[in-house]
Parts: sequence; C-alpha cells; structure tokens
Amino acid sequence: MDLNYLFARHQVSLMKASAALCGEARAAHLGLARLYAERIDDVRNGMRGAGRSVFL
Repeated sequence: MDLNYLFARHQVSLMKASAALCGEARAAHLGLARLYAERIDDVRNGMRGAGRSVFL
C-alpha cells in the first residue's frame, strides 16, 4: 500500500471532520482518519520488519 495515498486520505478525513456540520458526519470522518492512521502504522511496522530481515 502506498504511504502517500494513506497520508493523503488521512488528511482529507481530518479536513472533512473539521468541516462537518453534524456530529454523526464528524464522528464518521474521525473514525476513517483513525483507521487510516492504524493502516499507516501497520505499513510502517511492516517496512521496518522487512528491512531488518533483508540484511540478516
């Protein structure tokens, strides 16, 4: 998964949450932002693990 895509989607979700007119929409966008952040962490952790195993 492309980290740039995930970072962009995370940022868009935060901006939409900020501009949301109702609490439900705000919560939905913040939930998406949280999921994108988790996916970013997963990808980063996978990259670190792969980097270590390549040089062992």
